[in-house]
Amino acid sequence: MVTAQVRLVEKIFALYGSATVAADVYLSTDDLNVLLVDLTAEVLAETKEVATERLQQKRLFPVRKPAKGFGRLVVYQYIKRAPAHTNSKITTLAVSTFLKRLHHYCNVGHWEAAGSSQARKELVLSGAESSHLLTGNAFIVSGLPRMATLDALAKVFEYMQVPSTMVVWTGPSKTTRLIRCLLAHVANVTFRVRLSPSHSLGVCSCVLMCMARLYLGPCLSYAARSVPILTCAVS
Repeated sequence: MVTAQVRLVEKIFALYGSATVAADVYLSTDDLNVLLVDLTAEVLAETKEVATERLQQKRLFPVRKPAKGFGRLVVYQYIKRAPAHTNSKITTLAVSTFLKRLHHYCNVGHWEAAGSSQARKELVLSGAESSHLLTGNAFIVSGLPRMATLDALAKVFEYMQVPSTMVVWTGPSKTTRLIRCLLAHVANVTFRVRLSPSHSLGVCSCVLMCMARLYLGPCLSYAARSVPILTCAVS
């Protein structure tokens, strides 16, 4: 089953980099379940019916809580931890890169201790700074915030190991970055920036969630057909 878990993550990475429809960029729960059954059947060299039964069984897997050791878990729940971790990693990369680059470009935000830890610092924005970025979608429309967003997009691309043709440096001195991707790739990053916890963006997260759905929705509605390619050039 560990093999099925690895294969599932590899497939998610492959679909992301070669996506021609929005559904390949942000897999729905149903699509993820179908993919899991198919890969499990392939790994076990069994039918999909047998694979489905195996995925619903309970087995011993490593657990951390309440203490490190082993516990009985439903197989499919354990396997789907890996995609969840990947999704969480994308969010962390997108948000942290956006905030750091925005701080570098615009000198906004400030560093403060993360929770009770005095050694670890996190970059946070004030409510006023966050509101300014959300007004008129400034974080994706205005010049410097837009560059920070594209930096976040490029960082996610690096993690997801997309084809080198999606991010290239061009121009006489290779100083212009050209990003060629689906609108869904952009939305997959920008909605995570909007959905950042309120302690990081200083804005009510439930409000950001509603706005993110409005922004991401049009891209996901094209799941059944090709989505237009978006090309961004940044000097």
